[in-house]
Amino acid sequence: MSGLRFALLAAAASLAATAWAQQPQPALRTAPPSPAEAAAARGDTADDAGKYAEAERDYDEALKLAPGNAQYLASRGDARRGQGRWADALADFDAAIAADAREAWFYTGRARAFVGQGDNAKAKADYDHALTLDPKNPNAYYFRAQLLDGEDDEAAALADINRAIELEPQDAADVEERGDIEAAMQRYDAAIKDYDMALTFEPKNYYALNGRGWVRFQQKNWPAAGEYYDEALKAYPKDAALHAWRGKTWVALGEAARARGEFDAAVRLDPKNLTALRARADWESDQKAGASAVADYAAVTRLAPNDAGAWRDLGGAYADNGDDKRALGAYGAGLKLAADDVDLLVRHGLANWRLSQYDAAIADYDKALAHEPKTAAALYDRALVLAEQDHDDRAIRDLDAALAIDPKYEPTIEERGEVYLGLDDYLRAASDLTEALALKPDDAAALRKRAEAWRKLGDAAQAAADDAAADKLDQPRKRSAS
Repeated sequence: MSGLRFALLAAAASLAATAWAQQPQPALRTAPPSPAEAAAARGDTADDAGKYAEAERDYDEALKLAPGNAQYLASRGDARRGQGRWADALADFDAAIAADAREAWFYTGRARAFVGQGDNAKAKADYDHALTLDPKNPNAYYFRAQLLDGEDDEAAALADINRAIELEPQDAADVEERGDIEAAMQRYDAAIKDYDMALTFEPKNYYALNGRGWVRFQQKNWPAAGEYYDEALKAYPKDAALHAWRGKTWVALGEAARARGEFDAAVRLDPKNLTALRARADWESDQKAGASAVADYAAVTRLAPNDAGAWRDLGGAYADNGDDKRALGAYGAGLKLAADDVDLLVRHGLANWRLSQYDAAIADYDKALAHEPKTAAALYDRALVLAEQDHDDRAIRDLDAALAIDPKYEPTIEERGEVYLGLDDYLRAASDLTEALALKPDDAAALRKRAEAWRKLGDAAQAAADDAAADKLDQPRKRSAS
């Protein structure tokens, strides 16, 4: 074959090949998902939507079709974790890791279940191992940062979240979490910058919107906090917690009616929202709405029966309402959960004292002082009980110790003056009562006690002056004509 003919034939072949290549080609066929894969895919969709029970059912179906599949086991574990079923979640993650110990996200998922169960040490070990398997795993850094922040190790948390942001520089959740950490460190301006940045990536990021209001609230910039919460409520108008915080800003601004409206809206939207119930109960307590405060604090204890602080608040509401017996019961319930809580012990002691159960009150104060010897409230209250039992010398020792801790607390100074009166030490009584009156000049009771001390000291003129001043204070004040 001549060279020319060969060249022509080659060119023709090339043109034919090019023309064929330019023709539409049939799509490559891919195998349809297996029934197990289809069920798992449905589970993933439900899980992403927060429908954890539905997701669990889908993963159950996948596992029936593909028993022992590590990915499906871990996915079901995550769905169970989302429902707060920590033990079931851990069992699934353990099985997944037994099947495939090299998958980093299995350890991250198990760590989150450990956090839910309250075992932070095991959670941290799992996060650490996940990062050993995958040093560039942003989720492991993110969730470990949350754990460290919860343990008040903000420096380590900040290092982790910064690493997550390096790996995902435009991830709103990472940047928002850094804002939370900065806020915990009281670096409020830096926190606001992070929240603002997170909102540029995700304009309706709930935590960033809430965080901005919270930061301004901590700074006592009530108008700015209110504006931020208003903005958050535009995005989430039915969020009970946001309404509760908006109510708190109205309280700070002195707008009682608006505050009540927000608190009521919060509880109406979510009757089981602890933030909303606590906020309304606190407001009711400040407004001296005793029965309403009791009802809301009681609702909190039903929803969070293992929260010692909730029982303390309920006890305080009962005490404010004059029901010392129920107050004692609420404080006792709190002490069953936190036996060493000094504040609860002092409150329990006060309730016992008001019920004339003096020995029980002394025992409470003794326990409180065994834990915190410099608790001025326990020393003062124990002194009151001792004085009532005519143990004046012991009462003076407690009052001296309380004043060494808080030398300007007027009730303690006045009480010591009264005890000195009982001990016939009139000069010291007059001195203490004079000091108390310098701190609280319009205290008619202190004036009458000092008048008695002056009389015992033979100073009738001073006694008469104090009696006259006390009488004037005790007279009902007339309204002005204007």
